[in-house]
Amino acid sequence: MTCESAKCEGKTCIAFKHSGPGNSDPCADLGGEISEASITCDEIENLFHSIGPKLSRKGHEDYRCLYIQNISETFTLRNAIVYFNGTGRGVPGVRGGTYVALGVLLRNEIQQVVVSGAIPPYEGEYFELQVPGYSSPFQVYYSPNITQWVGNFQTSIRAVEGLSEVVVTGEVSDTGIPNVTFTIDFGGHETTNAGVHGTQDHSRWMQSSNRFIDLITKNSSSLTDCTVTPLPMQDGSPVNTTATTISDEITPPDGIIFDYYFRGNPIRIGNLMPGDSVPLWIRRTLPSPKPAYGALAHSGQMAKLLDNFQIVIDATYP
Repeated sequence: MTCESAKCEGKTCIAFKHSGPGNSDPCADLGGEISEASITCDEIENLFHSIGPKLSRKGHEDYRCLYIQNISETFTLRNAIVYFNGTGRGVPGVRGGTYVALGVLLRNEIQQVVVSGAIPPYEGEYFELQVPGYSSPFQVYYSPNITQWVGNFQTSIRAVEGLSEVVVTGEVSDTGIPNVTFTIDFGGHETTNAGVHGTQDHSRWMQSSNRFIDLITKNSSSLTDCTVTPLPMQDGSPVNTTATTISDEITPPDGIIFDYYFRGNPIRIGNLMPGDSVPLWIRRTLPSPKPAYGALAHSGQMAKLLDNFQIVIDATYP
């Protein structure tokens, strides 16, 4: 893997980190919590061990997990994407040697806020919520019209920096208003995330998609005789999640989807705020020889010297 420094307004903002508490050995990058140890250029060039003639004759597939982290104290990297540079080796379609795939679990955070009470509150009353990790609390004003009440919720949460694409829906229980379940999809509409990076207005992308977000907190409520209860529904991933740990390098990580991501179809991970991290799995494959070749692999199936690949992390600022 090619190692190049990343710059953000003159300051280093992206770091590659080992996986596993306290780990600094690339061969032990098998998942677990993010390590404090950064992967240096010489280490990342040796992320995988060499494949000798014996494994070349059998074929081989193994896995590594590293983290990418925004180590800036002030800069948010917006609408970040990760993809292979297709000009290098180590990608499908290049003759001979190994090829690699990137693996992540892409999933939007979904939460609910349940309002319940025996009688409707009064117009002008509200409840105040805050999304952990985001700067501003927001107020949701009551309306006896469920469409308006849901609209008030969505408008208010979208006014918070970084949450401008969040979608809110509402469902009224059989007992009627004020017993309503609001569902908050932090990923927003998928249609805002279409196209190739750099060809459209980045502010239309899903900044809070594909990230774990702590449960919304209720700061206060003026709703008469009503309770307001935030509830978890679906954890987002991969931003700010912890990678599962595999027992050995040839065991696939559970739940991880591998694909060959290039600039036209990158991994879209939304915003990377200061301190945010993303576990990124890499699968290396040396194809098994065809039975017709017997015990000896032909040249196109042998491991190559200096097999490599390039990963690009692209984002916008501010």
